[in-house]
Amino acid sequence: MLDALAALRKNVNRINKVADLLSTPVALAPEMLPAAEAIVCGSVVLLSGYFENFLKDCMRSFIDGVNGMRKPLSKLPAKMHRIHFEKGARALAKQIKEDWKSGDTSKTQDLADLLASLAAIQGYRLVWEAFADTRSNPGPDVVEEFLRSVGVQDPWGKLRSETIPGKVDLAVFLTSFIEVCNDCAHTGGANSKTVASDLLVFGDNLVALAQATITVLSAQLGNFSTL
Repeated sequence: MLDALAALRKNVNRINKVADLLSTPVALAPEMLPAAEAIVCGSVVLLSGYFENFLKDCMRSFIDGVNGMRKPLSKLPAKMHRIHFEKGARALAKQIKEDWKSGDTSKTQDLADLLASLAAIQGYRLVWEAFADTRSNPGPDVVEEFLRSVGVQDPWGKLRSETIPGKVDLAVFLTSFIEVCNDCAHTGGANSKTVASDLLVFGDNLVALAQATITVLSAQLGNFSTL
C-alpha cells in the first residue's frame, strides 16, 4: 500500500509543478487565460484519475495481504465472500470481452480459477478486482464502499480520526472535488471557478486522504491477522 501512496505523491507533484508554471507572468498574461483554464481543468481530471489508481492499487495490495495470511475462509467477513463472487463475476465478464478480441484467454482462465478457489477453504485467492471497482468516479460513497467491502465499520468516522490534524473534513472536500472534476470533464469547466492555486490544495488533500485510507486498511489487516 505504501507503493500506491508513493505513486500518488509522485503524480500529485506533477500537478504541483503545473500549478507553479501557471503562476508565472507568461501564463498569467490575459491572452493566455483560455489556455490556463483548460490546463487547470485537465489537471483536475488527472488528479481524480491518480486518486482512482491509488484506490485500486491500495486495494490490490490489501487483498494480496489477506490472501497471504491463509486464514480459514469462515473467519473473514461474509460480505467479502459475496463480493468475491458477485463483483468478481463482473470482472470475469469484462475480461472475457477483452480476451475475445485479442484471442488470448489466459487472463480469463486466471480469473475463473480465482473465482473457483474459494472451494479450497484455505489456499483460496480472493479476486482483488472485485473489491476495486471505483465506477470511474472516486467520490465519498466509493471510498466508503471500498472500506465497507473489507469489513471496516464506520469508514468515514475512522478516516476522520486518522486524518492529519488541521485538515478540512475530507468527505466534504472529496464531494466538492468530484463535482469540480465532473464539471471539468463534461463541460470543460464552464461552471468551475478553479484556479491554479486550487490544484495545490486538491493534491494535498488527496494525499492526506490516501494516508488515512492506508492507516485504516492496515489496521484492518492487523485485525484479520488475529482471527
